[in-house]
This record gives sequence, structure tokens and C-alpha cells, in this order.
Amino acid sequence: MPDSRTKILIVSTPDKFRRTRQLWSALAELAEVKQEILGEGEFQDLRDLALRGDFGAYDRIIIDHNLRRMGCEYRQLRRIPKQIIFDFDFCQNYIPEVGCNGKLESVLKAVGAHRLIVSSVFIQTDLRAKGFDAEYSPKAYDSNVVRDLGLPRDIELGFIGRTKTRAYSLRRAMLARLEQNLALKILRTEENDEYNQMLNRIRIFISPDHGYHELMIKNFEAMAAGCVLVTSRLPEEELRYLGFSDLENVVLYDSYEDLVVKVAKLRGAPEWTARIAYAGRKLAETRHRWQDRALPLLQKMQPSFSNPPALNWRDRWALLLISARKSKYNNRVAVRGD
Repeated sequence: MPDSRTKILIVSTPDKFRRTRQLWSALAELAEVKQEILGEGEFQDLRDLALRGDFGAYDRIIIDHNLRRMGCEYRQLRRIPKQIIFDFDFCQNYIPEVGCNGKLESVLKAVGAHRLIVSSVFIQTDLRAKGFDAEYSPKAYDSNVVRDLGLPRDIELGFIGRTKTRAYSLRRAMLARLEQNLALKILRTEENDEYNQMLNRIRIFISPDHGYHELMIKNFEAMAAGCVLVTSRLPEEELRYLGFSDLENVVLYDSYEDLVVKVAKLRGAPEWTARIAYAGRKLAETRHRWQDRALPLLQKMQPSFSNPPALNWRDRWALLLISARKSKYNNRVAVRGD
């Protein structure tokens, strides 16, 4: 059993905290937790925290912040001991269009001993092979926000999410084909009850994120809202961890052509489709809420940390470029993305 006396400081940004508050509330039932929202509490930013924070009072400090958005603030991480970087956007390290192209690994090398939590087995495996201390904890959904309302589902094929940023070039390409060939509805809503209402109108939710190597939050949300989730196949180890079973509680595809064939089968078998949706919803409600991640995450915090690989000249050049960037987080009104 985990030690309930473990003292944890959770440092988050306003935007990240909107996503993960349910996780940290559940963690607070298992350990002694204090939360700091940068810009809304005692500390204005990472620099302020690094200079004034009393880290000796804690066993672990969780940085709930995306490395890609830190910009020059990443340098402050060197001052923070016993840190766990909780970055469920680390897939952007692998997307050429974003411009990171391994640069986030350079940041990790510069911050000293730490543990990185990522939301992909593919990414965890790759980072470990390179000598990083990485653990896997999948994303999840907020059960206070998303649920099955039992509404009529008048949108046969749908997707809700962002498409305009460089990070989503693969998504845009897939959606364009699906919109043209399968009459997929591409939707946007604000992050409130409107989002849950829209999910509840969709019968089959297609995730177009083939090539990103991880499940986005919206996949779990779609399942919880009672949609049939059609998503790209992940490594078998990850599928077992998630409890995903193809054509039983989710629908997995290996290529665009495979997706088209499986959607055609779903369209022709409404009762079978309904059974998959029901099984997927029950799986989400029992295993994929944010609170379901709390105990496994606490267990992954306990072992001592290892140092990252040493910096090389390419890393030093990458850090010079990153150091010139400003932090990219703010208090904007959230629109449903990821």
C-alpha cells in the first residue's frame, strides 16, 4: 500500500489544471497534497516558484506543465528537486511540423535528476531506450463533465476537436478524406455542457490521430458519452493496460483503408454498434476516469530517480533556441481541443 504520509506539491498552469483537477483531487485522498496554480496563487510563474518555493517540505514535486510551452522558463526546473514532470503533450517532441524534433529531449537533459510521466507506451519505450527516466500513465476523462445523457444520436459519424495548429497536420489530412468519403461531421464546441451535449449526439466517434502514438483525452470522453470509439491501433502492451478489445468495446484501425472497411460494417449493424458503445462506456466509467489514474501514478512516484543522459553540442544549440522563447501558457477561455 502507498504511504499516505507522502508529501506532494503539485504545480500546474490554469489551462492544465482545467484538465487534471480531478486527478489531483483523487491523489489528495492518498497522500498529503498541496496545489499551486501559477499566476493564480502564491507564485506567478516557474521562476517565482523556483526562487521562493520551500521544496524541503515535500517528498515529490509534480510539475503539471508542458515542456513545449515553457520556453525560457524550463531553466527554472534545475532549481526544483525531487521533481516529476507530468507532460501529456510530449508526443509533440516527435511531430516534425511542430518544430520540436527532439528538442524536448534536450530540455530533459538539462534539468537534472527527474521522472517524466508520458501518456504513451511508444514514447515511454523510446525515451527509456535513450536513457531517460520515463513512466507511462494514460490520459483520462473528467466524469464530472462528460457522461451519457441518453439523447437521440442524430450524427452518425462525428469528430470534435482542433485542426488548425501545426501539430495537427496529420489530423487535418485524415479528416479531409473522411469528410469527403464518409460524410464525417467535423465539429467544434466550447468546453462546457455544450461539448457533452454534442458528444451525446454522435453515434460513431472517429479519432483521426493515426501516427501520434497515443490516445487523446477526447477518446476516453467519447467512450464515456456512449459513442462507439474508432481509433488507431496502439502497441499490444498498451491495449492490454487499457482493456481495449477490438470490435468488442472499441474499434481499432491500422490504416485509412482499414478504417473505411470497419465503419461500413458498423453502419450496417446497428445492434452490434450499440453493444460496442455500451461496453466502451462501461469500460470508461470504471477504468478511465482521472481518479482511476491516481493510485498507479502515486506508485510510479516512489522509486528514486535516475539522471538523464549528458548534454551534447546539439542539445546545447537546441537549448539556446528554446531559451529565446517566451512561455506559451495563459488564462485563455478553453475551446474543446487536444
